[in-house]
Amino acid sequence: MRNPLLIVAVGLAAAAGAAALPAALRAQAGASVATAFAGEWLLDSARTVVTGVPLRVTGPARGTGSGGVTPPEKIKDAAPVYPREAQVSGLGGLVVLEALIDTRGNVLDIEVVRSVPQLDGAAVEAVSKWKYRPATKDGAPIPVLLTVTLTFQTTASGTFSRPSVPPDVPLPAGGSRAPGSGGGAGFGPPPVTLAIEQDRDGFKIKRPWSGGSETAVYRFDGSRRENRLRGLGGMASGRELAFVSRWDGNKLVTEIRWDSMLGPQQRTETMAIDGETLVVEVSRPAPEDGAPPIIRKTVYVRKPAR
Repeated sequence: MRNPLLIVAVGLAAAAGAAALPAALRAQAGASVATAFAGEWLLDSARTVVTGVPLRVTGPARGTGSGGVTPPEKIKDAAPVYPREAQVSGLGGLVVLEALIDTRGNVLDIEVVRSVPQLDGAAVEAVSKWKYRPATKDGAPIPVLLTVTLTFQTTASGTFSRPSVPPDVPLPAGGSRAPGSGGGAGFGPPPVTLAIEQDRDGFKIKRPWSGGSETAVYRFDGSRRENRLRGLGGMASGRELAFVSRWDGNKLVTEIRWDSMLGPQQRTETMAIDGETLVVEVSRPAPEDGAPPIIRKTVYVRKPAR
């Protein structure tokens, strides 16, 4: 699932060390200690891990697989609408999605793990309408992350071939996700760089994506701030995201919520300084009662001064 919402806990560290923020800012934030973390940060992808991830499967069900697991079986389909501009220009390609399927066979979340920007939205919208017979393990329904590949291909007549999915191939169970990948938190791969600007009222995070770059704005006073971030991918792409931040000690916690085609969504992103690293955690609610939340932990290191 790619790269939607978030509670962002942000711990800040000074560009030149651990300089304290002004007293007015600490009072405004309600935090006894707060440090600055403005600067440029580089992704350390080898230290990206995801926990709480359900079993991963891919493709249509073909009987019981290893470990007594039967993959979900699609029982309601919806074909994607080929974007007109992409169709006219002859643009095609593969869009790979990761869909979180609950124990009732509903699609709870979608993440783009291989992108064709002009086609991602059509793929996500189509899969959001699909319905499944739930996956089972030893006969009992279980939540899973289902990998789906949609192939967009124009033809001489100007139509497109129906998206296809790969064969049924079991994937590793939950635990950690390969560095740089999604992992069910509702967003695509983490950005490779972060450029952070901070003042007494809040901070801005500039992040690259395939369409250029975009900026998320956070406020320290608990007021609501709207952001639209196409680069997040999946259910959050291009949606109006409501950011509401609060201090928790030296961390800034931001609840991020938005309405998707699947209904209301919420995530939690925690950013904190740990020595010379910036640690970012993105969390989504558990797919079922009693299950742990899905949390992606990403580590950034400060960009060396030139």
